[in-house]
Amino acid sequence: MNSMAEALDWPFFEDAHRGLHARLARWLTDPGSNLPLPLSPHAPQAELDAHCRDWVRVLVDAGWLRHAVGGTAF
Repeated sequence: MNSMAEALDWPFFEDAHRGLHARLARWLTDPGSNLPLPLSPHAPQAELDAHCRDWVRVLVDAGWLRHAVGGTAF
């Protein structure tokens, strides 16, 4: 297998999964998504921690993390 498209052809994925993948791929390339800037590979731990929090905040604000938590209580 050499691509995500091939993986999404597996029988247990549905059109909804493929649509979600397409929307996420578009969002990741959209300059308006306000994604955190790349982090230096030599960044200190505190900067790395802050960078991770920034990513989670952006994902939450855009509604993407709702796909990562099951159930309705969350």
